[in-house]
Order: sequence, then C-alpha cells, then structure tokens
Amino acid sequence: GTDSVICVSDYTRRHLAKTVYDTKVVWVVHHGVDLRRFAPVSSEVVERLRRRWREAIPRDALVVGSIAGTDGNKGWLNMVAAVALLPAAQRERIRIVVAGRLPDAQQRARVDALGMTDRVIYTGVLNDVRPMVAALDVGFVLSQRETLSFACREMMAMGKPVIVSDSGGLPENVEAGVNGWIVAPHE
Repeated sequence: GTDSVICVSDYTRRHLAKTVYDTKVVWVVHHGVDLRRFAPVSSEVVERLRRRWREAIPRDALVVGSIAGTDGNKGWLNMVAAVALLPAAQRERIRIVVAGRLPDAQQRARVDALGMTDRVIYTGVLNDVRPMVAALDVGFVLSQRETLSFACREMMAMGKPVIVSDSGGLPENVEAGVNGWIVAPHE
C-alpha cells in the first residue's frame, strides 16, 4: 500500500529509516539478474574470448575487470594503483579490463604515471558485456558510493568472484572469502 517503500539494499533501507520514511514499511528487494542471459560459460569459450585480445593478454595472465564504468567514483583507478604496487613478477601477469566510456586524459595520465599503460585494456561502451565478463578471472566494483550494483551482480551470475569496496550496499553482494572479497574503500 501507500505505507510501503521498496529499497534495493539494506544500506538504502538504513538511510531511509533516518528520513520522513521512518514510519513506512520498508522492503528490501535486491536487483534481479536474468540468469538465462548472465550465466557461467565453459573454459573453452573463455579461452576463445581471451584470444580476441591475443596481443594484450598473455595466455597465463590473471584477468581482472569491471563493467561498472569509468566514472571517477567507480574506483577502477584504485585497482590499477593496487596492481602497480605488486612486485614486478606478479604485476607482469595481471591485466585489467575496463568497460565503459573511454577514460579522459587525466585518467589516462594517472594510469601512465603508475607505469600501467600496457596492463590496462579499455573496451569502450559495450552493447553486450557478457563476452568480456566471460573472459575475466575476477571482477571488481570498487565504488566510493553504490546502492548495490547491477555490474557486480551480473559478473557474479556469470560465476566470477568479485572484489567490492566496503561502500554502500556493495558488501551485500558477496559472502567474503566464498564468492568474493570486501576491501576498504579508497577516497
């Protein structure tokens, strides 16, 4: 009825409880994902999809990626900075794939300053993110603010473990150490 409100996360519910909605019945309904569209794929398909990036992704690389976009609050540069801190032998094996609007000059300069230009692949905006997600080993959504994240749930539906920041509703997506990891948000 008119006394009910639906939220996408417990995080949002907790925030509404501190507003004029505090007298309403609040239901939490997490984002749904079409599991017929977003489903795990075979290792043969993963291998075929990775061959598309033959030059940029070595065969033994660990591929981490995000379909959350390149906006400043999405935290993808934090993943680039974290990988840049690894010892050279580990850093060499990792490729970061980022879908969304191509980064601006300032973002690209930051990647270059970190010495990571040849380790980051930008796909641009994709009509269908599933082939990219299928090629990943690990997904990530390191947003500074997020209510829940369709991107996170879609990657997980395709069987990818996901690294999320402890921000907003993102931790509600994973069981830490089971199907993902929760890391401190970085401002």
